[in-house]
Amino acid sequence: ALLNACHLHGWVELGEVVGRQLVQLQPDHDGRYIGLSNIYAIARRWQEAKKARKVMEERGVKKIPGFSEIDVGGRLHRFIAHDKAHSGSREIYALLNLITVEMKMKDDVVIPEYFCTYR
Repeated sequence: ALLNACHLHGWVELGEVVGRQLVQLQPDHDGRYIGLSNIYAIARRWQEAKKARKVMEERGVKKIPGFSEIDVGGRLHRFIAHDKAHSGSREIYALLNLITVEMKMKDDVVIPEYFCTYR
């Protein structure tokens, strides 16, 4: 929580200390390296951000993809970014694209193209 607060508020020095300590305490936890990398990234310390991820890779720590779950009609559905395994993926992405277009028209919002692309 403290590392995320540092990221949110731009407290780079404290975030670096917390991030390094978390990596030492939990060297097999992917989120610790990613969090430290993100702290470096907000400070535009790109080499250090890259190094944190490289150390994670060298130690054999794999990034576990995040996911969302939703209960529809008593059935739990899990969604992973750009995952096409769900039987309704085409329809879901079509609806997301429609919502994206409507948001862009309504509020002139800039939404990255990869956000709703079905590949």
